[in-house]
Amino acid sequence: MSQEDGNKWMIQVNRRGIALIIGIFFLFSLFLVKPVAGSTYEEKPEWSEEDQAYLISDVDDLDWVRNNLKSDYILTDDIDVSETEKWDNGRGWEPIGGKGEEFKGCFDGQGYEISDLYVDRPSSEYVGLFGVIDETGEVKDLEVGDVYVIGGSKVGGLAGRLSGTINNSYVGGTVKGIHRVGLLAGHNRGYVNYSHTVGEVFGEQHVGGLVGYNIGGEDYVGDVEKSYSEANVDGEERVGGLVGMSASGSEIVDSYAVGKVVGDDYVGGLVGFNFTHIERPDSRVESSYSAGKVVGDNEHVGGLIGSSCGSVNDSYWDLEASGESDSAAGNGLMTDKMTEENAADTLRGFDFEGTWVVDSGKEVNKGYPFLKEKTSNDGENLDDSDKSSTDYVSYRAGVISLLSLFTWGLF
Repeated sequence: MSQEDGNKWMIQVNRRGIALIIGIFFLFSLFLVKPVAGSTYEEKPEWSEEDQAYLISDVDDLDWVRNNLKSDYILTDDIDVSETEKWDNGRGWEPIGGKGEEFKGCFDGQGYEISDLYVDRPSSEYVGLFGVIDETGEVKDLEVGDVYVIGGSKVGGLAGRLSGTINNSYVGGTVKGIHRVGLLAGHNRGYVNYSHTVGEVFGEQHVGGLVGYNIGGEDYVGDVEKSYSEANVDGEERVGGLVGMSASGSEIVDSYAVGKVVGDDYVGGLVGFNFTHIERPDSRVESSYSAGKVVGDNEHVGGLIGSSCGSVNDSYWDLEASGESDSAAGNGLMTDKMTEENAADTLRGFDFEGTWVVDSGKEVNKGYPFLKEKTSNDGENLDDSDKSSTDYVSYRAGVISLLSLFTWGLF
């Protein structure tokens, strides 16, 4: 071999070696970097023929839900989604579903928790784990813990807007927004049942510990039943420990709030503004109570309700705990009349046989009435299984083949 041929051979080897190294690094990054949310290349979750639902076991499965908003899903394990803080250039999780593309399926949490959800979209509407849940959609038996959610309007830890059902679910953490902000749901025109929140909520208008804005009537449901909030709430107008504003046709029944509520006007320990429009069905509050500190600057401030033109029956607030002697509706009682054995004698309209219970030792809920646990269907947790990887593996295989041609062909 001549010197010139030897040099050409060495150059060719060096090129191939460099290309191979580049290829290896490229492939390594391909498997590490997460595809964009909603990408058609993401791996489908495992399908359960028996349950007719997709099984969700990790953050990628959860992210895939947005690709099929009409299917049913079952959570099979706790999921830590803290990595969402780094997604989308720091904007975090992109809510599942939105206006015009609502979630219409059923998401069954089976009592498992999705933890450390991060969303930072201060100028967006319909912000939460789910952006919009359609009237046919349902989320049940789900815990969403340690959330940090920031949005603009219709902001919630679980749902920005709910038209369907949230049943037996929990949200804990921090939610911030401007209008219609709640730790569970920002805007409810559906049905919330046996659900609760713990944490803190910040907003300007229609701000609530559970739901920011609650509306019913001919077109919507707007019911909150057997639910409660231990969240602290900080807003400006229409601010409530449970619901910021509950409007025409809505109902709040067998529910309570015990967090601190701070606002300027239309501020209440349970509801900031209980409003009924002329010629529309009443907004109704029944068999509910509040026992948290209430702080407001203007005239529409109440221990139970800040302002009301709806109906309020058999509902109470703690005069001592709230620091408020007045309310737009309801009955104010001293702490000892609302706690332990006295509660059953004093709180008329409360069903202590089927719905409410008290702890005489004050170890649970400081002696105030709390809700009996919902009776749920017993069932074993679904086992995790190997997921079908056809779509994403095919994509990666294609890339690898092209890269091989690139490495050994061009060089």
